[in-house]
Amino acid sequence: MTILGELFHTRTPEILICIDENGPNNAVRIAELIGMDNSAALKSLKILRDKGYTERVGLDWKLIHNGEVAAAGLYDLEEWMEMMCR
Repeated sequence: MTILGELFHTRTPEILICIDENGPNNAVRIAELIGMDNSAALKSLKILRDKGYTERVGLDWKLIHNGEVAAAGLYDLEEWMEMMCR
């Protein structure tokens, strides 16, 4: 499992990954980053959508940690993972 996958699985529901509904390709990329297969990721994303967590932000996806947007791009995500692993 990836570092983000470990964080995602151990800190949920602190960590949510919200995918813009127009960004299905990003769902696949995020699935890889959190160590989930695509079908599990898409199922999770549907659950997040159903719970109203997703919103249009002009980006394809964002990661929310403790209620705040922690990352909204792969560069942000790498920085956030480094910070979480210190």
